[in-house]
Amino acid sequence: TKDYVKYVLEREKAISTIYSNGVAIPHPMTMCGIKNTISVCVVKDRMLSSEKNIKLIFLINLRKDSYKLHKTITAYLVDLMENKKAVEELYK
Repeated sequence: TKDYVKYVLEREKAISTIYSNGVAIPHPMTMCGIKNTISVCVVKDRMLSSEKNIKLIFLINLRKDSYKLHKTITAYLVDLMENKKAVEELYK
């Protein structure tokens, strides 16, 4: 939606979405997407935030009716960020 960026920034102010092993998963507090998308960025130049080195960014944008998909994506990304070797392989 037109307010997506605003909602993502509000979420980041409230609670950082930079997690383990350099994985960041910015997303709004509530699902507000017009269509379901995930944008992926491999950060080639060193990016520091809160003293954490960010390597991979998964920008999540889901429709309100996509709760089951949200659970699936979240479970996958939690497994990924806890696996340092997998994060390094994706980064390379």
